[in-house]
This record gives sequence, C-alpha cells and structure tokens, in this order.
Amino acid sequence: MSQEITLSPQTDPFYRDHMFSNFGDLGEALREYVTTYKISSASTQEISSVADMKRFVEAYPEIRKLGGNVSKHVALVGELSRLVGRDCLLEVSEVEQGLAVGTSSGLGGGLNADLRAVNKLVEDSRIQGFSKLRVCMIFALKYQRWAGGMAAIKELVELLVRMGVDENEAKVSNLNAEVELFCLILFFLAAYLCTSPRCWCR
Repeated sequence: MSQEITLSPQTDPFYRDHMFSNFGDLGEALREYVTTYKISSASTQEISSVADMKRFVEAYPEIRKLGGNVSKHVALVGELSRLVGRDCLLEVSEVEQGLAVGTSSGLGGGLNADLRAVNKLVEDSRIQGFSKLRVCMIFALKYQRWAGGMAAIKELVELLVRMGVDENEAKVSNLNAEVELFCLILFFLAAYLCTSPRCWCR
C-alpha cells in the first residue's frame, strides 16, 4: 500500500537542510538524525524527581514530533534506496560521469573503452530504457565527431532497439538541435557534479 508523504522546507528542518544533498550525504545525515532522536528519547526515560517530570512534560511534544519526522524520513530514504537498487542508478551514474569527465574506473579511456562500458549497461535488463537512452545520448554527444564515432553510435542505436527501447527514441545518431542541447546540459551537469567538493562519486 502506497503512502503519501508531504515535504515542506518551511515546516521540516531536516528536509530544508538536505533537500539538495546527494544520496550519500543524505544517508549519512539521516543516520545522525536517528542518533539524535535516540539520544533525546533515552534522556526522557529516567524520571526520579519533580524536576525530571517537569522536563519530560516540556520536552515530550518536541520529542514526539521529532520521532514522527525521523520515521517519515527513514521511510522515504528507504524507498529511495529501493529504487536506486532496483534501477541500478549508481551503476548508471558511474557510466554517465565517466563519459563526462573520465573519473570512473575503466571509463574515459577512449571511444572503444567507453563503448564497451555503455554496451554492458544497455544490455543489462535491470536498467530502465530511459536511463540507457540518456547514457547513449551522452556517448553520442562526446563521440559523434570522432573517427569511428558514428559507427559506434549506430551500433548503440541497434542495440537499444534490440533491448526494447522505442526505435524513434533510440535514433540518437540523428541528433537535432534540441536533443544536442539536452545532451550538452547533461554533459556539463555530470562534469559539475564530479568536480564539486560534495561529489558522491568520490
């Protein structure tokens, strides 16, 4: 049964502080958030005086609110983690970044090495078609003017079609201006992410 979760930076400090965090940093922040809640909860267990009772009554609403927020974010990150694993998004992003800046192991070694990496990804039945198409578009942008580049792109188009991607969508070799601009944006976005101090690929 699906559950709807409402997120607002105005009312949710954790979401406000981490709404733009990468997946790795988000997981670490959530671990610290859960630890903070456990410490806060444990501190309310010892009530041996009137002063303790007063502190408990004053703190309980905040602790209960914190507990609800912790549960919400644990559930949300758990679902994100499931989707990342199901769709092999870490593997996809590694290939994307390798194509963009050549930082991933086995990538950035030239057309043939990158073609092998992209072929392997496209042949993986666990990966969604749009992810395969996006990686091939980045490959096409990078290598369309290289010697042998168009032949490699044609090979990828044929492979995409064989793997079930719509033929019209798979024709990345016929890049029009809009598609090329989209590829360019993806290319520089991946390059930015890999050179950022908060890059999660490191």
